[in-house]
Amino acid sequence: MSTVHRTTYEELYRACAWLPLPQSTFVRLTGQDAKGWLQGQVSQDLRDLVPGDSAEACLLKPTGQIEAIVTVYLVEGGAVIATSDPEPIAERIRRFVVMEDVALSPSVSECASLQGPESSARLGKLVGSTASNVVAGDLGGIPVQAFRAPRTGPGGWDLVYPQGTADAVRKALDDPPVGDVELLQLAMLEIGSPVPGLDITKKTLPPELGPHFEDRYVSYKKGCYNGQEVMARLKARGHTNLTWVRLTSEAALAPCTSLTAPDGSEAGTVTRFAVSPQQGTIGAAWVRNRWALRGTALRAEGTAVTVTAWPAPG
Repeated sequence: MSTVHRTTYEELYRACAWLPLPQSTFVRLTGQDAKGWLQGQVSQDLRDLVPGDSAEACLLKPTGQIEAIVTVYLVEGGAVIATSDPEPIAERIRRFVVMEDVALSPSVSECASLQGPESSARLGKLVGSTASNVVAGDLGGIPVQAFRAPRTGPGGWDLVYPQGTADAVRKALDDPPVGDVELLQLAMLEIGSPVPGLDITKKTLPPELGPHFEDRYVSYKKGCYNGQEVMARLKARGHTNLTWVRLTSEAALAPCTSLTAPDGSEAGTVTRFAVSPQQGTIGAAWVRNRWALRGTALRAEGTAVTVTAWPAPG
């Protein structure tokens, strides 16, 4: 990690940092049926949500695989959805909205994330209370919507603002240092948050991402949503073949590196590795369930690798 990156990393955990969101889009669903319609689409239960509340969820295929990771924010008149991929939502609107009062308004704004222990205090100075998961106000004369988003260990807020106004918004927030995608992905790895396209593929099932993910993104108390029958069968039978696990090692390994089990068989495949100033050399991999237990010693290209537990939620 370069000196510049280390300084921004330290500020992320000491105060706050401004992080890009290249894989995130914010879209708005309007109409009185928006919440009810979403309840039939996502893996999390939205029934008890009121405006200002939020829930993390998945959009699933009928076969249970993840189409998109979403966070649903209830607002007056509908919902705002932060998503890794807006196309599955748009496709479902086209196919499955018939008589419901639901419409999609894709965002033409820009977004970034303010993460760190001081993020709520800095935002609160400008918009007032940050008790709700959705707040709005003028930051340096720029209209900004803010959505609570625990993308890193310290947590923070995703900010949505008009195109071309990022510098003015940052200045209003006392100029937090600017990180990059590498820093965001490192911070996500530290807390066990998977990155679509790196850790999540078109074949990934939510239970394969482990209980720390499943508990946040899936409700087994609700029914009648796309992929629900598959999820219920998996829950009842407890059978998947792979698990996304945390690894530690003395050296970083490249994505797609094969892992070898103690008996010499193939154990799995690395998705990514990084060097964390706090946690050392850490990584993630898809590992066969037989070898996915904490403390299992694996090898990769002559390097010793150990399966470890993801940190408990903060």
